[in-house]
Amino acid sequence: MNYGRDIRELSDDVRRALGQTGCMPLPRLADTSVHVVPGRKGVWTVRGVDDGAAASVHTSANEAERAAHHYARARGVTQVVLHDRYARLHVARVHPH
Repeated sequence: MNYGRDIRELSDDVRRALGQTGCMPLPRLADTSVHVVPGRKGVWTVRGVDDGAAASVHTSANEAERAAHHYARARGVTQVVLHDRYARLHVARVHPH
């Protein structure tokens, strides 16, 4: 079995060109974005970048993402960032109605 002995690391120059540190690409996040964050006991919160408290709390990620898009549109924000339970980021564009 091959456990990755043939895998080569990217050079620092290539990582910079790709916008990467390590193996994970870094998404370009707007200064003003709305975030959907998983919480304890299966809840999901919607937060603005400058908000101290959650804008809303939901029982599903889909429900929270929909609410985040409405929240973003109302404030003229162009991105929603969904943080999944595995610490990955998914960036979605907000389309005005």
